[in-house]
Amino acid sequence: NIFICEVGAYKIGEIENIAKIIKPDIGIITAIAPQHLEKFGSLENIALTKFELVKNLKKDGIAILNGEYKKLEDLSLQLTNSKTVFYGTEKNTYFATNIRSEITGTSFTLHTPKGTENIVIPLIGAHHVQNFLAATVAAMNLGLTLSEIKQRAKLLLPTPHRLEIKEIGNLT
Repeated sequence: NIFICEVGAYKIGEIENIAKIIKPDIGIITAIAPQHLEKFGSLENIALTKFELVKNLKKDGIAILNGEYKKLEDLSLQLTNSKTVFYGTEKNTYFATNIRSEITGTSFTLHTPKGTENIVIPLIGAHHVQNFLAATVAAMNLGLTLSEIKQRAKLLLPTPHRLEIKEIGNLT
């Protein structure tokens, strides 16, 4: 069984409290961005708070971090019990090239340590590729193959009312 939990916070210490309850094997940090900046005061505090998840991974857990954020690289040096995997840029072991977004979805070439695969997801927007990369790292560490990941990518559903394409008569 796999339990997936999105963890958020409005202040320092909240993610740590949640992580102590859920005891994660895998922790993913997708971004360090100015959400709730008014509550945290700085991007540094946001990064430290998000990193509470990674610091509370089970022994031998896996920290999956977006390689586009230097701060995550710096914070990862503090880890001793966790494996750290970065994704997102060509210097990382998991990255995407040939990204194309069209009205029917987004396609790209997925690069992993186990090879490359052309992927099509039925979500509109190149920004979805970064999230897919993070999910790929987790899936492969849970034993899924590239072929399984490619097949399951087609099953993704858009969030209702967000970049959802509707056709009414001859209008799109």
